[in-house]
Amino acid sequence: MNMRRHALLHGVFTGASAALFSSLTLIPDALAQEQAKGLGDIVVTAQRVEQNLQKTPLSVATVSASDLSARGAVDPAALQGQIPAVQIQPIGDVLVSIRGIGTFNLQPGADAAIAYNIDDVYIAHATGITPVFFDMQRIEALRGPQGTLYGRNTNAGAINVITNKPELGAVSAAGQVQFGNYDLIASEAMLNLPLGDKLAVRVSGATQNHDGYLRDGHNDADLYAGRVRLLAEPTDDVSVLLTADYSKQSGVGAGGSSPCPANFATAGCSTKAWDAYAGNETPVPDDFRSVKNLGLYGHLTWDFGGAVLTSITSWRRVKAASLTTTGDAPLNDFGYFPSNTDRLFTQELRLNSAKGSPIQWVAGAYYSREKLRNRIDKTFVGNTFLGVSEVLDPYRATSKALFAQATVPLTEGLRVTGGLRYTDEKKSASGSATNFLGLFFGLPIVTLPTGGRESHSRLTWKVGAEADLAPTSMVYANVSTGFKSGGVNQSPGFGIPTSYGPERITAFQLGSKNRFLDNRLQINAEFFYYRYKGFQDLLTNRTPGYFVFFTANSQKARTYGGEIEALAQITPNDRLDASLALLNTRFLDYDLTSIGGANFSGNEMRNSPKATFNAGYQHRFELGGAGSLTARAETQIVSRYFADTSNAIASRQKSYMQSNASLRYESGDGRWGVTGWVRNLEDKTVMYSYFGGRGWPQAPRTYGVTLQARID
Repeated sequence: MNMRRHALLHGVFTGASAALFSSLTLIPDALAQEQAKGLGDIVVTAQRVEQNLQKTPLSVATVSASDLSARGAVDPAALQGQIPAVQIQPIGDVLVSIRGIGTFNLQPGADAAIAYNIDDVYIAHATGITPVFFDMQRIEALRGPQGTLYGRNTNAGAINVITNKPELGAVSAAGQVQFGNYDLIASEAMLNLPLGDKLAVRVSGATQNHDGYLRDGHNDADLYAGRVRLLAEPTDDVSVLLTADYSKQSGVGAGGSSPCPANFATAGCSTKAWDAYAGNETPVPDDFRSVKNLGLYGHLTWDFGGAVLTSITSWRRVKAASLTTTGDAPLNDFGYFPSNTDRLFTQELRLNSAKGSPIQWVAGAYYSREKLRNRIDKTFVGNTFLGVSEVLDPYRATSKALFAQATVPLTEGLRVTGGLRYTDEKKSASGSATNFLGLFFGLPIVTLPTGGRESHSRLTWKVGAEADLAPTSMVYANVSTGFKSGGVNQSPGFGIPTSYGPERITAFQLGSKNRFLDNRLQINAEFFYYRYKGFQDLLTNRTPGYFVFFTANSQKARTYGGEIEALAQITPNDRLDASLALLNTRFLDYDLTSIGGANFSGNEMRNSPKATFNAGYQHRFELGGAGSLTARAETQIVSRYFADTSNAIASRQKSYMQSNASLRYESGDGRWGVTGWVRNLEDKTVMYSYFGGRGWPQAPRTYGVTLQARID
């Protein structure tokens, strides 16, 4: 690395954490009192116990419900650009990468590199993610491997979505409605009812509808979701929380793309500028997306004095089907028509040390069982005149794990942490693939068996130390490992491997968290270096005469960089936040030519900008008894990156700037408010994915107004 970049990365150690706005439930006088004291404390559960964010020796960013409201964000994709070092790419399903590491994979059963958890329940695949945010408390983004305390596949980090629990003894209701361009209509409602002194129920739901961002109708939304939660606290020491959630997605479908990105040098594109929101040149009216997601889960917590026992049981069924075609012309046509049903059962038992214990520890066990039925009715490319239909059934995956972690004080201001997790996993599948004449009558040519087995066990570990430099300043260092499960390919032979192995990572992290100026200035930073093996990449193969997807492991990669995040309470009514994320990624050894892939050694990882800068400012105007008005403006500057592992020139996204703004009025009693918002103020076109001469764009400029009210 050159000296200039080396110096810049070392400057990371002085940085600062992204912050939460104050809760909407605070009335203006209480909010002003809180701000007058400086920055408030943020409680997170990143280490499976409630902790002050500034006392947690991890890189954690948070987003509150009021943050989401101010930005007009009602779905996970709207978080793109809001969390430093976290990329959220909506390719039909929400795919997440942290510090350049993520999973971009269409294969059934392929696990994500980042664990996505809803209310402490692991979601194995992107289709299982609730597609709309509602009745939220906060979101936590954990940057870096979480290989000891979390269930599965956390070699890059975790996203924890925490929703609101029922409140005992309180009757409350809230609702909001949102209108915007692209005929956006979204709604949210919540009702909390006590059922006696020891029991309460909370019912909430949301809808979202808007037209497609692409002119052919793709990237639209037609969805609704609901949640029922029942809380019982029969004694002061025992708590039972039962939850049922359901969501449904319909419409043309997300993941729309347009041909001829900039620099795509081929006949028909060389003289044509990229029209990112054109979509298919020939509209395809049959394209659709349907996802039905049902989840049941329960939490049992028992505090018996010396320790706290937690049991989390969950069951989730996801039925998904879609058809996505390009429709450019008969000889450049591409279609992908998968449908599957996935059932996932998980059970976690966890024992935590009591609050206030000098040694903080946690130990537990984890089990998951997954069953998947998958069918790909057609995958075809017009210029081959051929296609393939695949069936993968049954698919089975089981995971068993034991884990423990403890933090031990050595002196009053010095603590050390050690953790271990042993995981044993097995996956298997069998099926068939039928080659057919795609452009004519769908005539079957040959049927081949598919599937295979993959099993492995792994010991992941963590060691760390933290030291208090002052009452509001600490430094920490961690070395940890993580892994992501392997899997089974559903594609037929011809040199394509039947399975692929796990990804492995060793991470070195060094950070600091600080508060200064009577709690008015917060500066957090972390520097990291990752060694990566077995990166799972989605490959394509046309050589057998048809077009198939399959997954394979590359050899070695490395990633390093850091984040610096600052938050300042300039006055009781003025806040300024800023962050700088630096990232350098490289495939040291990536040669898959022997199995139909390519040699990408030396390439950058996809969607990995070398520098990302965020800045935001907000001011609150006090209107006395009439309420308050809060204005906020924020911007993000992102350096260039490649939207594909091949680093093709057509996949190069040049540097860009995107800005958001909002203006919120809140009534004097805090019971109702209205927010006007705009995202991507510049209407900047940004490509987040590239494949086969087509680019997938992020959302264009969107704007709207949100009306909110509550009764309590």
